[in-house]
Amino acid sequence: MMEGKTGSVEELRGYIEELRGQIAAQNTLLEEYRAVIEKLTGAEDKYRIITAKEKVDDALKLLNTMYHYNGGYSASPHGHYQAFWLRDIMYCSIAKEYMGDFDSVKKSFWLMLDIFDKYGDKIDTCIDNKPTGKHNFLHARYRVHTLEEFPDEWGHNQLDIFGLFLYKIGNLRMKGIQVLRNLRDVKRVQDIVWYLYSIRWYEAPDYGVWEEGPELHSSSIGAVLAGLMSVRQYVEEVRVPARFIELGQEALRKIIPRESDSRPFDLAQLSLIWPYKVLEPEMRDRILHNIENSLVRDNGVIRYPRDCYYSADCSRADGNEAQWPMGLAWIAIIYAKMAEEAVIRGDARGAVECLKTAHRYIKRVEKTMVGSDKSIPELYSGGKPNLNTPLAWAMSMYIIAVQAIENIKVKMDRESLEGLGAKD
Repeated sequence: MMEGKTGSVEELRGYIEELRGQIAAQNTLLEEYRAVIEKLTGAEDKYRIITAKEKVDDALKLLNTMYHYNGGYSASPHGHYQAFWLRDIMYCSIAKEYMGDFDSVKKSFWLMLDIFDKYGDKIDTCIDNKPTGKHNFLHARYRVHTLEEFPDEWGHNQLDIFGLFLYKIGNLRMKGIQVLRNLRDVKRVQDIVWYLYSIRWYEAPDYGVWEEGPELHSSSIGAVLAGLMSVRQYVEEVRVPARFIELGQEALRKIIPRESDSRPFDLAQLSLIWPYKVLEPEMRDRILHNIENSLVRDNGVIRYPRDCYYSADCSRADGNEAQWPMGLAWIAIIYAKMAEEAVIRGDARGAVECLKTAHRYIKRVEKTMVGSDKSIPELYSGGKPNLNTPLAWAMSMYIIAVQAIENIKVKMDRESLEGLGAKD
């Protein structure tokens, strides 16, 4: 009798395991059917939650397609944008810095130092005699493999580039990242300081971030001021006289809140808030208000009123300006930084509000992405993206913005983040 019962129990267990196997097989089949249906209907993309890490990883993949062995980044994969713009390279390196890829960051700045070393004679000449012709200034862009200058007549004198370079040299040193390899690198940084002073950067018109002018630009003055302050504070091997700082502060006070005589406000002025932080809170808020209320559009931020570059209709410039998606990412970064400041001073409510605004701007950037790889174009004109897609600078600003928001979330407790669940 006992043997019979044991046999029945074993048979029952076998039957149960067989049923479990059939159910598992059916579930697998159902999942396969569901995946096919979702793919056909688009429901897969509609309902799957994309994490911040996935967003950043996708953007990094695109950015890396424009990275070169020597540490530089092409501005875009298309046409003459395949060249190196020094400004763009540095913003790309900041994105890598946010991702903790410090080897890549150092390689990019070593490239910059090598370029300045290659044209050391030109720097020395400019220090001794203020340049007059456009071609005599240090250039803003170079050929990818040879690092040769472009010979065409162009607005090469863009002072913000050298301000950003100096700012990051000091900023990275402050973070414990040593970029200067030897005394030769130190000399080149010192040469850039003397170069800027010799061309009287605080009162000299340049071509600015947008390579237009020449005019006196607050964004250029602020960049160089921030750069000199950064090096003076953190790079003791390089001499920056206090008088240089005073001249820059005085020049910025005279021109701000305008970008220039011809522009009451400009997208480039966002740099005065981030990364440079050279404005008092009151002026920062005023500049940000001007840009948000006067320059923000559906597909991006226009550079300045009546901008004709890629205008949909330059004969009717008002309302037809090209819209730059990276401007939305830039504003998102600024609100993330303001949230960080609020956290530091213990203002949880203010931090949440800033973070929610940053999130809204990120969503707006994502609506401008094109293609299956989610490329961010340089700009939209007449509702359509231009050919410079993806733009390395734009991809970098998006990476920085998303990562900056995630960094703040780590610093905030769960209770203060409850409000982020609300719909935009």
